[in-house]
Amino acid sequence: MSQQWTVKFSPVDTWFFKESRNMDDSGAILMESLFPASIKTLLGAIRTYIGNSRQIDWTSFSAESELATTIGYGEQDLGALVCNGFSLEKNGESHYAAPLNIVSKDGMYEFFEIGQAVQTDLGLCYLPEMKTAGSKPLENHYLSKADWEYV
Repeated sequence: MSQQWTVKFSPVDTWFFKESRNMDDSGAILMESLFPASIKTLLGAIRTYIGNSRQIDWTSFSAESELATTIGYGEQDLGALVCNGFSLEKNGESHYAAPLNIVSKDGMYEFFEIGQAVQTDLGLCYLPEMKTAGSKPLENHYLSKADWEYV
């Protein structure tokens, strides 16, 4: 039988999240601090919480461990865990990342349109076209549920 949970993360003091790439791979490139954390980071925190609450000895934890069927093992295997996304909450109201089809330039917002078919290395594709040259998808913008449904 599956269970559905809503997990709320609350900082005790301050949150710092780094990019979700291996520190060894970054070389001399500065790793940025990101907020909100990636889904990968949040799932890692949930998996660690579940393991710690069951007093798992992480040094002997493996793909054959009983708990691995629940929380998975390694980066790609999530076991029975399924993530249906996340939202930020402010004053009790959920906010969701703005969809990538909303673009902006100089404070003006618009939707990109799907252009004519173009032959690419992937075959015939319909690529987005910007109505206004220089428009870019919104980054770090969040919409309330009502705004998301309106869009």
